[in-house]
Amino acid sequence: MVWKEIKAKLKWIDPFTYLDFFIEFLHKKGINYKILDIVLQILYALLLAYITILIIGLFTGAAKPITIVVTGSMEPNVNIGDFLFIGSAKNIETTDVYYNGNVGGKDVKEFLEPIFVNGNTTKVKIDGNIYDLNTNADVVVYYSPIVNKDLVHRAVLKIHANDGIFYITKGDNTETNFMIDEDCNFVYGPYIVTDACLYKTAIPESELQGKMLWKIPYLGYIKVIPYKIFLWVKGLF
Repeated sequence: MVWKEIKAKLKWIDPFTYLDFFIEFLHKKGINYKILDIVLQILYALLLAYITILIIGLFTGAAKPITIVVTGSMEPNVNIGDFLFIGSAKNIETTDVYYNGNVGGKDVKEFLEPIFVNGNTTKVKIDGNIYDLNTNADVVVYYSPIVNKDLVHRAVLKIHANDGIFYITKGDNTETNFMIDEDCNFVYGPYIVTDACLYKTAIPESELQGKMLWKIPYLGYIKVIPYKIFLWVKGLF
C-alpha cells in the first residue's frame, strides 16, 4: 500500500504525466486521433530535450553543452558513441608558447614547423625552440568551416601572440590524424598533400566553443547508428 502511494506521488515528477492529461482532455473534447497523439509526444519530447540542454548549459557555461562523437579521430581516449558534456572554453589547460609576432590569419607554416616522429607530428619548432605537443591537454570543441561541422580535438598548444591567443589542435588517433589540424600542405611519403587541413590558420581563442568536462561511453549511439545509416544510404546515390 505504501509503495502504491509513493508511486502515485512520483508520477508528478514525470513530465509526460502532464502531456497525458492534455491528451486525455483532447479525447474528452472529441479530438481523438492516434497520429495526433504521436505527433504531440514527439514534439513534447523534443521540447523537453531542448529545455534540458539549456539547463545543462547554464551549469557548464557552454552554448552547446552536449555533443556526441561520431568519428574515431580521438581514439583511444574519446571514442565513437561517447556522450560528452562540454563546459566553458575559458582556462584551457595545455602547453603555453609565447611568440613575438602576429599569428591571426597566417598559414601556420609561416611561424611554426611541424616535426615528425615515427610518422606522427609530436613536436613543433617556433622561433628556434622545440615544443612537445601536449597529449594530456584539454579536449576542445571548435567549428571547422572546411568540413562544416563541430570537431572535438585536443588543444595541443596555446600560442600567446602579439595579436591574441591562438590554439593548435590535433586528434589523438595517430593512424588517421598524424598531422595537426592546421597543417594544410605537407609531404607524406612520396606524396605531396595539399588542402588537407581542418582549419586554415591557428584557431583564435574566440572560436573555441568549449572544452570536454566528462563523458559517458556508448550513450551517444542513439545518434551514431542513425548517422551511420544516413551515410550508408547517401553513399548509394
